[in-house]
Amino acid sequence: LSRTQREKVFLEERQAVLWEARKQAHFPLENAYWSYRTVQREREGHKKTEVIFVAILRSLLDRQVALFLQAGVPLSGVTLGGFGYGDLLPVVPREETEAVGLLEISPKNSYFTLYGKNGMEFSREFSSIGLKPSDLEAGALAQFLEPLTVEVLSSLDFFQAQVSGRRVVRLFLA
Repeated sequence: LSRTQREKVFLEERQAVLWEARKQAHFPLENAYWSYRTVQREREGHKKTEVIFVAILRSLLDRQVALFLQAGVPLSGVTLGGFGYGDLLPVVPREETEAVGLLEISPKNSYFTLYGKNGMEFSREFSSIGLKPSDLEAGALAQFLEPLTVEVLSSLDFFQAQVSGRRVVRLFLA
């Protein structure tokens, strides 16, 4: 397919996904950040495309991101945990002197991973100190962020001391 044809197919797919998502979403998608992935499946000779659709209210995510920024975590973007590495691939540095980071927060453990030109270069696991999805209210997350920020920043310092001349150019939250 030509570039124009691929763009047309992509736009048609996006419109179809959004049309179906609007019917199933519990809030207006105009007030949300949303994304989707398609997964091609073949079962018994029949091709099928499954869609994974995620959405979050802008007000909720903006409040959470603001907490990270206020805590001094220099975020470049936000992604869904399961899509994190796939979303990072296009921005993985091509230069030896650069790295990008992914901070994944989950209820039991959080993970901080740095990727460079040749793949994963550093990984650290932190306890999420019993953080539950219901704790993602501003107050509970703010209490959790202070020790997490200290851990992430000390990990960055450690990484940069171990690999002289390397700098983290972007940090993503999942």
